[in-house]
Amino acid sequence: MNLLHRTYRKFRAEGLPASHAMHAARTELAWDEAEAAGLVRLRWVPDEECYDDSYIDTWTDVRECDRKRMRKDLWAQIERDGVWGIVAEYVSPVCPCCAHGGVWEQGGSVWGFVGDRDCGYESDVKSECLDALAKARAESAHAA
Repeated sequence: MNLLHRTYRKFRAEGLPASHAMHAARTELAWDEAEAAGLVRLRWVPDEECYDDSYIDTWTDVRECDRKRMRKDLWAQIERDGVWGIVAEYVSPVCPCCAHGGVWEQGGSVWGFVGDRDCGYESDVKSECLDALAKARAESAHAA
């Protein structure tokens, strides 16, 4: 069994549908290669925006006293664990004519995760960043 197939099976075991698991597996392998080359990185960053808990009010099938308890529990977790975002970055290509580049650029991000670092969006953010890196490289090659 090759690495792509093993990675695909890992995502399938996590419950992803087949097409999503294959995309996630390809993204993961491409990310690992680009990360090993020093071209991309993923950072967890504290979210500086105030967390919006208003979605709890839309749970009309939950009793009001339960919603109040859930909100209280949520804010206790926020106080304990914080609210986070993930930022995927790539190194911009160096321009051959002016030597500009070689700096970290944001290629994707998603915010508002309370506590647990397993947000479920890492694959999407990594894919977005890899696309941004490919676009930047193509534009740099075209400009040269």
